[in-house]
Amino acid sequence: MDDTSSSSATTTFTVHVDGDQKVTETLRLGEVKEIEVPVEDALRLRIEAESENSGIYPVWADPTLLSD
Repeated sequence: MDDTSSSSATTTFTVHVDGDQKVTETLRLGEVKEIEVPVEDALRLRIEAESENSGIYPVWADPTLLSD
């Protein structure tokens, strides 16, 4: 979220693996959350960021796929 966003504004981040919702986190301005989702043997990964507040442009910061 932008630094000029309302402090009460929220954004919901969701991860889907092969069509199944695996994680949903709702964060406020300034909050940071590391999300780990196992994707072994998965074919499709979808990450979403949504906000109901106008003027909010949420982004994922450095999404990364790691291997063991």
